[in-house]
Amino acid sequence: MDVRADRCLANGGLAMAKLSSRRRMLIYRTLYSMARSKVPVYDALVDIQKAHSRNGRRPKAVIAVFAHEVLVRLSSGMSGDRFAEAFEGWLPPTEISMLASAQKAGDIATGCDDAIKHIKRQARVRSAIVSAVSYPSVIVVMAIVLLTFVSFKVVPIYARGSDPATWTGQTAVVYWMSEIVRHYGIFILLGLVSVGYAIRWSLPNWTGRLRPAFECLPPWSTYKTMQGAVFFSNLAILLNAGADLLQTMVHIHKHANPWLQQRLQDTMYGLSMGKNLGVALELAGHKFPDEESIAYITTIASREGFAFALSEFATNSAETAAERLEASGKVFFYVGLISVTALAALIFFGLFGLQTAAMGDRAF
Repeated sequence: MDVRADRCLANGGLAMAKLSSRRRMLIYRTLYSMARSKVPVYDALVDIQKAHSRNGRRPKAVIAVFAHEVLVRLSSGMSGDRFAEAFEGWLPPTEISMLASAQKAGDIATGCDDAIKHIKRQARVRSAIVSAVSYPSVIVVMAIVLLTFVSFKVVPIYARGSDPATWTGQTAVVYWMSEIVRHYGIFILLGLVSVGYAIRWSLPNWTGRLRPAFECLPPWSTYKTMQGAVFFSNLAILLNAGADLLQTMVHIHKHANPWLQQRLQDTMYGLSMGKNLGVALELAGHKFPDEESIAYITTIASREGFAFALSEFATNSAETAAERLEASGKVFFYVGLISVTALAALIFFGLFGLQTAAMGDRAF
């Protein structure tokens, strides 16, 4: 993303380009340090623009353009929604809300620190998801390559020298698999790809009545756990910044996917009736994120220091969910590795049987 942004900006365009997590963390760390030194946000952005533009020698640098654009927007004032609007198009909505809430509370340093923690937590979750998905993908690719090679390059050679109808045992199984791959392989592959895309689409979008029945199975169960951890993390950060609970829920709902919106909408109904967050989650009936978490939130929701306790709970939940996902990915990897090894052994012994039979035919 940064390369495309650099090229776009280098060509003279000032198109809005979302900053990478690395660059956002650099900006937040700078704002955090300067806020600790009692430097106003506007003045800090002026210094950021000067530093990253090399005092005007590199005006198209991404962070320099970001700082310039925000300063232009802030020139009319920083009250109300103007502060949040100044960052639109550059920062994710959740991080904008953190900064805006912190600025309203007069503690921009805490908002920047929370945003950094949020980015790190999100990176951990994404890394765990990528690891869990990549392991099975590697195994599937290995199996496809092996079966395709044997089906199109090996079995036909033996079939020309021997009648496949006479093959038995492992040899017959290998021939049967090769025939399926040769005649239906492309359709099976397209089917698997379609199922993969359907599952990927269903995770954030599927809200039907059958969805709860699938949420006890991976990957839907994993998605539910991860979304719960991210939701509590976002909620805790905004509450710690001084935001109102119901207003925070409305904001998160506004930027959520359809699956999460359904759960938040039902939860907000309970909150509007005066229930605490835990009870509202229970009344929503989605068991989101899970029954144990709901029980814990119900216990602490009405107590002093709820935002801080929720922040710790969100951190622990995200770490636990990431660890579980990483462990699941390793299990899938080893199960797949054993399966591919078994498939390779089956093919080896099947072809060995064909070779033995062919040598016997030559002997006669």
